[in-house]
Amino acid sequence: MLYHINLTAFNTQSPSNLFLYTENRIVDLTNNPYFTEMTPTLERMTSENQAMLRAESIYKKDKNPDTENARNLAYQKVLDNHNAWIAQIETTAGDDLTIIDSTGYTAAVTKVGSIVPQDVPPAPTLRPSSTPGSLRMMVDTYTQNSARIFYNWEISTDGIAFQFLPQGKGGSRRTLSDLELEKKYWFRVSYATVAGSGRPSEAIEIVLTRALTAYGLKKMPKKGKAKLVNGDSPAMKSVSKRAVRAKAA
Repeated sequence: MLYHINLTAFNTQSPSNLFLYTENRIVDLTNNPYFTEMTPTLERMTSENQAMLRAESIYKKDKNPDTENARNLAYQKVLDNHNAWIAQIETTAGDDLTIIDSTGYTAAVTKVGSIVPQDVPPAPTLRPSSTPGSLRMMVDTYTQNSARIFYNWEISTDGIAFQFLPQGKGGSRRTLSDLELEKKYWFRVSYATVAGSGRPSEAIEIVLTRALTAYGLKKMPKKGKAKLVNGDSPAMKSVSKRAVRAKAA
């Protein structure tokens, strides 16, 4: 269950405020298309809510242990009714926030990590590592309140079928070893929480030469042929050109 109803919205209110809050929930649930029948019934909640207000009025006029106890019992009955309604609403709503909103109750997320990251694809960077056969993979970190964020790196040898790499260490910055020479690889990454992954990045193609240096990165466009991009720094571009000439020779 993704959402729960925020109990602090009413369980610390005074009886008079709780009475008004309850009246509003009764209005929201009357003829609500999602809830044709509530347990306890709307009539019972109305009756016990009014009884709570009368008990509060009596207590204010004559404060003694008996009237205080009667007021507290009446107050608890209304709270218990709310808890019963909440259980029914949460079960019916599941992950549909619209249903909870229709009741007037305030929804909260059970876990921030239960929300899939925003629909914004990452923009990773790939660079050859100083270790032969290794590749450094980097992407900007992503935050979503206090949720634990995963970085789902994927690899492909044909640019079509991708497989997830093990989570490993590093998260947004990882080093991949034991890549084969003269072989094309495609990489992409997506942000994720326990609820699932967001949109993946564009696939980036990379090849390691005999000297174990990357000779270029190809970003896979949505249409047309892939465009060769020789890195994003002068040093990378220089290494890429030499590697391409050496490969051609």
